[in-house]
Amino acid sequence: MITDNYTMGRGEAWFAPFSDPVAKTLPEGGGFRFLGNVPTFNLSIAADTYQHYKSTRGIREKDLTVTLQANRTATITAEDISADNIALFFMGTTATVSQAASTGNSETFGNVMPGNKYQVGISATAPTGLRGLLNPVLKAGTTTLVVGTDYVIDPVRGTFDILIGGAVPASGSSVTLTYDLSATTRVQSISGASTVSGALKFVSYNAVGDNIDYFMPYVTMSPNGSFALIADTLQALPLTIGVQVLGNQAALYADGQPVAGV
Repeated sequence: MITDNYTMGRGEAWFAPFSDPVAKTLPEGGGFRFLGNVPTFNLSIAADTYQHYKSTRGIREKDLTVTLQANRTATITAEDISADNIALFFMGTTATVSQAASTGNSETFGNVMPGNKYQVGISATAPTGLRGLLNPVLKAGTTTLVVGTDYVIDPVRGTFDILIGGAVPASGSSVTLTYDLSATTRVQSISGASTVSGALKFVSYNAVGDNIDYFMPYVTMSPNGSFALIADTLQALPLTIGVQVLGNQAALYADGQPVAGV
């Protein structure tokens, strides 16, 4: 009697970056990080072959097929918009940006124009500026500008907008912001120029069918497509996974569930 082993796939993707990318070694046990909800995970395998045809008589007949190489890739979309997943898409890294509390800070902005937004604290070492402003006061010369009339400020992000029709003339003016800083930390994803390598584990929790878990000892993660910052659907990060062979290990392993006592 034949049983149809139909499967409707569901599961979780877990990634462990190599602790040593050169030696391609993992921390003990892997230390796999959950990639969050992955609504699509497609595995593709294609073989390049050499085909020989015998032409001794009549029509040519194929008498030999040799597999020259196998190309294994996967594509996923990750809906978990975390700093680590963004770094995978950026081909970069994450860092924790720490800011110490301070008082009596001052920064002058020259030729500010109504309608424009200005970021406090931009520098070569802090290209995205400062955050967490306290007690901000904006002046044009000796005149204290009025919040909501001359400007609006976002102290959390460390920005202010000069309002059209306020005291700052359309021709521009120099303004000075005095402020204190709160102690803050934030996680920052920074773009790079190299793919991230590691091991990938897919743990099945199928809606229908036997659960089969997949393991790839050596993969590279790289961006594949568009990341919609504005859309009427949930954001998703498209990633391509290159599946390679590591040492004497296979490129792919598919584990069925253990049966006790067998």
